[in-house]
Amino acid sequence: MSIQWFPGHMAKSTRLIKETLSLVDAVLEIRDARIPFSSHNPLLYEVVKHKPMGLILNKADLADPAVSQLWTTALAPLGKTMLLNTHHKTARTAITTFGREVIAHAVSQKKLRQRPIYTMLILGVPNVGKSAIINTLKGKVVAKVENRPGVTRTPTWFTIAPDLRCLDSPGILWPKFENTAVGMGLAITGAIKEEVTTIEHLVAYLMDYLRRYYPDSLVNRYGLPPDVLAQTDPMFIVEAIGIQRKMLLKEGEIDIDRALQLILKDFKGGLLGRVSLERP
Repeated sequence: MSIQWFPGHMAKSTRLIKETLSLVDAVLEIRDARIPFSSHNPLLYEVVKHKPMGLILNKADLADPAVSQLWTTALAPLGKTMLLNTHHKTARTAITTFGREVIAHAVSQKKLRQRPIYTMLILGVPNVGKSAIINTLKGKVVAKVENRPGVTRTPTWFTIAPDLRCLDSPGILWPKFENTAVGMGLAITGAIKEEVTTIEHLVAYLMDYLRRYYPDSLVNRYGLPPDVLAQTDPMFIVEAIGIQRKMLLKEGEIDIDRALQLILKDFKGGLLGRVSLERP
């Protein structure tokens, strides 16, 4: 199954990034730590890869820490990499320091000349937390933050230190996801609208993944017994959760829609524990 998603403003934003790339010294790519592979735009990378680059795996507080460490090692050849939780009190210092390290490394490699002020482009697919990072850097709410794709629409300059300016950019995806796992990961984490597929498909995919890799998360959150988790039909597990939470219609049937909404909301809210949806 392929998923198509490419709103008009993303095509325009891609052109704007190409036009403004000559104004920046380096690039900070933001990815979702739960899906470090799927939250990377390979087409946009081709545009910016000649620039010094740093990778920030954001929302690390929601991802499996052991898997995240594997990702930092796997992604190291692409550039300096850091794990980030924007809610942590040291986040602002950590991001600023990381940006300076990326610049310093580029200067040492003679890819950049020394000068008093450097500029960095912050980019990534939708909903990886770019706006939250900008708000953290500024110490106040300057960028709109919502748990849905397509909020930031136009590139915006801002200063984070006397020696460092950044250019924010809208989240940009590529037109079509041939890899089902990529499309599902992006939809489950909110990088693309859930409406591109059905919520039943999303939750069935998530349930199957959790059953195989994180069964304890289902036990701890919903109190499911081992015989339920042993079922290979993910919708059987969804029905069991509906029964467990007493989500019943007047006729006594299980309210599947409510159960599906609950599970997806619990995952996005981190209530199913720290889960990584892909491994290197």
